[in-house]
Amino acid sequence: MKKSKWFFPVTDTDSAKEAIKMAYQTAFALAAIQAVLVGFLSWSNPALAVNLADSLFMVALGLILRNRLSRFAALTLFLYSIFIAYFTFAARAGIATVGYGGKNTILAVLFLYASYKGVQGTFGFHRIHKTRTNIKSILFLSAIIFGYTILVTAIYIGVMLIPQVESTFENMSESLMGALWLVPVITVILLGTLKLLPGTKSIKVVQDADKHSMFKS
Repeated sequence: MKKSKWFFPVTDTDSAKEAIKMAYQTAFALAAIQAVLVGFLSWSNPALAVNLADSLFMVALGLILRNRLSRFAALTLFLYSIFIAYFTFAARAGIATVGYGGKNTILAVLFLYASYKGVQGTFGFHRIHKTRTNIKSILFLSAIIFGYTILVTAIYIGVMLIPQVESTFENMSESLMGALWLVPVITVILLGTLKLLPGTKSIKVVQDADKHSMFKS
């Protein structure tokens, strides 16, 4: 029987990777759609540019999911899709959502299902390959990423306190200022999770107990 492109069980490595692929590709696609829409709408209302942070967030999670097969990234993406679905259906029902959520319920449901498959795929993959998580390494990596985040935040604040810069951005909304801070922070978290920051490359977060696995941490 031919396997459905969208509806299939995770029973082996191939199906697990296919489920993960569905999740990150959907995240990339929705991030691109949102970025285009926000970019277009921002011409008339620059304050809407803050929503680009959502696109960056989805891309970051998608990259981590694709490159690290991360269960944490999959769970985060799934929880985010629940958040999006809630506000989308609330907006459709006429409930005030304080600017969150669109009204395209089809995309919301698609994202919710694809991110669920990502959770199913990552947990299935690690179960099949009997991988083990190194908690100490996770804590150490998290501490390094947190340190870089503090450094980036300090630099951001320092730059914003420069008189010339402060005068340039004095009329900018707080939400947009927050988005400008989120961009480097999300970038740091992404690079740290992918172990591309200095001091993170040698940290082994997942140990593979299956010697014949193709998995690489």
